[in-house]
Amino acid sequence: MTEHKPIMTTEVIEGLLTDTCACYLDGTLGGGGHSAALLEHLDSGASLIGLDRDPLAVARCKTRFAHDTRISIHQARFSELSKYVSSGSCQGILLDLGMSSDQLNDVNRGFSFQRGSSLDIRMDPAEGTDTWEVLAHTTLDDLITILRRWGELPAAHLAAQAILAEAKGSRDKTKLVGQLGLVAKQKRQTPAQYLAQVFQALRMWVNKEEEEIQKVLPLALAALKPGGRLAILTFHSLEDRWVKTYIREQEKSCICPPETWRCLCGGNHQKLKRIYKKALRPSDSEIAANPRSRSAKLRVAEKVA
Repeated sequence: MTEHKPIMTTEVIEGLLTDTCACYLDGTLGGGGHSAALLEHLDSGASLIGLDRDPLAVARCKTRFAHDTRISIHQARFSELSKYVSSGSCQGILLDLGMSSDQLNDVNRGFSFQRGSSLDIRMDPAEGTDTWEVLAHTTLDDLITILRRWGELPAAHLAAQAILAEAKGSRDKTKLVGQLGLVAKQKRQTPAQYLAQVFQALRMWVNKEEEEIQKVLPLALAALKPGGRLAILTFHSLEDRWVKTYIREQEKSCICPPETWRCLCGGNHQKLKRIYKKALRPSDSEIAANPRSRSAKLRVAEKVA
C-alpha cells in the first residue's frame, strides 16, 4: 500500500487533460496518485502509459491498477519514453520530479537522512554500484563539485571531507549525519536543510538526474500531438530552472543568432506555448496538509506544432 500523497492533483489534471479519450503518459508513476486521478477522468477508450525506474513503485502500481485495462505499466527511466510511445501520439505527458513518500519512508532505502543505516540512493537498486562504494572511489575535488553543483551547498569542502572519511571508514550513516549536522552548525546553517541539500546532491549525482531531465524534455516534445500538453512538477531551483529554460527556448519563433540584425530563419520555429505565465504553487491548505508539497512548482506548456 502506498503512503505517497500526490501533489497539486487538481492543478495537474486541469493543466494536462484536454481530451478524455486520448493517450497520456505518466513518466514518474511513484505511488500512482496522479495516474489514479487521470484514470478517474479518462473515458473507456483512453489509454495511460506509466513509467518508473524504481522496481518497488512499479510493483505497487501493477497491484493497484491490476483491474484497469486502460493503463500499461513499465519499469523504465522517463528518458526511455520513446520505447513506449510513438512520435506525435500523446495528448499529455506528466513528469513529477520529486521523491515519493514511499521512497523516503522506507528504512531499507537510503534516500532519507533521518532513518536507517543504508546510504544506497539508487532509484533502481539493480543499476550501478552501491553508493558507499562509489563515494569511496571519488576524489575530494570531484565531491566538492558535486555538492556545489547539485546541492548548491555552502561549506561543501567540509561536507565532502566528512562524507569521504566515512565512505573509506566504517560507512556508518548515523555517524555521517551527525558529522554533517556539526558542519551545518559550525557554518550557522539549519542542520535539516543542510542535510537535505547534501542528500539531494548525492541522489542527483548517483541517478544522473540532470542528464535524465535534459534528455527527456525534447523526447516528450516529440511524443506530443499538436495541442498536447506537457506538465512538469519540480521541487527545487535547479530542476525548475532547467524546465523553465527549455520551455522558453521552445517558445521562440526566431532562432537566429543574437548578432543577426534581421530574421533569416523565417520566424516560425515556435514549438511550445506556456499555459500559465508563471509556475503554479500549492495552496496554503495543501501545504498545511502535506508539508512536503511546499517547494513544488508546476509548469504546463502546450505543443504548437
